[in-house]
Amino acid sequence: MNVPASSQQMCCLGFAKDFSTAGKLSEEITGYVRVKNVGDEIGHVRKFGNAGDGIAFSPGETEYFYINDGECLEIVDGSFNIMY
Repeated sequence: MNVPASSQQMCCLGFAKDFSTAGKLSEEITGYVRVKNVGDEIGHVRKFGNAGDGIAFSPGETEYFYINDGECLEIVDGSFNIMY
């Protein structure tokens, strides 16, 4: 059987929640996380304590990250659905 090559992102299905208030997120959001901008404008997320502007997410954009224990995400601005 000839199967076409493809690329897929895979992870276990986790708990997901919408966040739209700027600030530090719960310390329980660690490990492999999926971050999706569910807003209508560019939003920014960064590692809590970093002085940078954060990672810019276009509307609808989704990215996957690994957050170590003891580190936290921070919403700078925008609306996100985060699965962890």
